[in-house]
Amino acid sequence: KNVGFRVDCLGDMGGFHGKAWSHMQDYYPMNIENFQMHDAWEKGPVLFEACWHMNDWYLAGWDIEYIIAESLKWHISSYNSKQTTVPEAWKEPVTAWVKKMGYRLELRRAYAGVENRELRVRLLWCNTGVAPCYSPYPIVLRLKNEKQEQRWYLKDDIRSWLPGEDHVTEAALPLKVLPGHYELSLGVDTRIPEIGMLRLAIEGRDKEGFYPLGNIGIALAEGRNRDG
Repeated sequence: KNVGFRVDCLGDMGGFHGKAWSHMQDYYPMNIENFQMHDAWEKGPVLFEACWHMNDWYLAGWDIEYIIAESLKWHISSYNSKQTTVPEAWKEPVTAWVKKMGYRLELRRAYAGVENRELRVRLLWCNTGVAPCYSPYPIVLRLKNEKQEQRWYLKDDIRSWLPGEDHVTEAALPLKVLPGHYELSLGVDTRIPEIGMLRLAIEGRDKEGFYPLGNIGIALAEGRNRDG
């Protein structure tokens, strides 16, 4: 079925049977294959909970770099730390780990112009995380100035954006605003009031969760206008 999986005891490098057996080196790699779950991450999230907690790993001398690398190989989307702290010595690798797990959407290039009363855009994205997004959150484009605003919800399904791949979004969108100068911006809308717009892995986020792409001028009789 189109499900992911959840398991306990991430981090265990021998807390039960010493070097003879551990979750990290025996149970997880063997049983992800035994239960044919090696590609489950493409359809549903992979969730891990800590064995004991991270400070125990540190005191036991376990290799945090190995633990992180294996979890990313298994396409981890979230980690339950049991509300415990991170050892100070591991702050940097754990911070980098959190940024890598799940999906991480970067907008690499944005091209936009006006032609025949249409806003034409071409967007180049990359998912630099280790998993896709599992919810059909729409990409939203916003054209706005002091007097007017128009929004479009694009049809692209970001659930298909697998990690490590480039993805191109193209659209020709009908314009309903009056001639003038506008700021073009972009967001990804969760449609969940408590969350709002997704935080992308780029700079420039405004208070509404949009990211500015540039300025667009719309004339009375447009030729091609590329200013963003």
